[in-house]
Amino acid sequence: MNSKINVKVFFLLFLICVYSNSLYAQSIPPFKKGERVVFVGNSITHGGHYHSFVWLYYMTRFPNKPITIMNAGIGGESAWDIKDRLDYDVFDRKPTYVTLTFGMNDTGYDIFWKENAKELSEQRIEKSLESFREIEKRLLAENKMTKVLIGGSSYDETTKLNSLLFLHKNDAILKIIDAQRKAAKKNGWGFVDFNQPMVQISLEEQKKDSTFTFCRVDRIHPDND
Repeated sequence: MNSKINVKVFFLLFLICVYSNSLYAQSIPPFKKGERVVFVGNSITHGGHYHSFVWLYYMTRFPNKPITIMNAGIGGESAWDIKDRLDYDVFDRKPTYVTLTFGMNDTGYDIFWKENAKELSEQRIEKSLESFREIEKRLLAENKMTKVLIGGSSYDETTKLNSLLFLHKNDAILKIIDAQRKAAKKNGWGFVDFNQPMVQISLEEQKKDSTFTFCRVDRIHPDND
C-alpha cells in the first residue's frame, strides 16, 4: 500500500472513529431531510475534505433524505475573523445546522521559535477565546439552529517527515479545544474532537513508519487526495 493510499485509508478510519466513539463526540444530532448545513472554519474546512466524506455518507446511505452542505471555511482565518463574517457568510445562508472549528491559525506559528513563546502563545489563546465568546453569544441567539463545535485537527509535532517544527503548538490548540468542549457541554451543543484520535492514530503508525502523518504537506492540513 503506497503512502497516499495509506493516509487516505487512515483518514477514513479516523472519521469513523470520531463519529462513533463517545470519548470524542457528544450529542451530535444526525442530519434530517432537507437540512441546510454550514461548515464554518479555516483552510482545513475550506479544503472540503472532511465534510465531503460526511456528505458522501449521507447521499449513499440516505438517498431519499437530501441535505445541502455549504462550505464557509476560509484559509488563514482565526476566531476573530470568523466572528466578523457570521452574518453575511453564515446566518444569511439560512442554515438549520452549523458546525464551527478554529484554532490552527489562532495559535500562531513562528512565535514558537521565540524565547518568550509561552507568553506569546497564552496571549493568542486568550485573543482567540475572547472572539469565541462573542461567537458563542451570537450562536445562542439563533435558537432554531443546531450547533456542533469541532475540536480542530492536530498539528503533527511527532512525524519525522521534515525538520520544520513549531514545538508545543498542538498543546496550545488543545487549550482552545478544552474551552470549546466546555462551551458545548454548557450550552447543550454537539461536540466532536478531531485532535485526539488523529494524534493517537499517528503515534501508532509512526512506530512502524516515522514519517507517517495525515498532513504530508506541512504538518497542518490533513489530506485525503
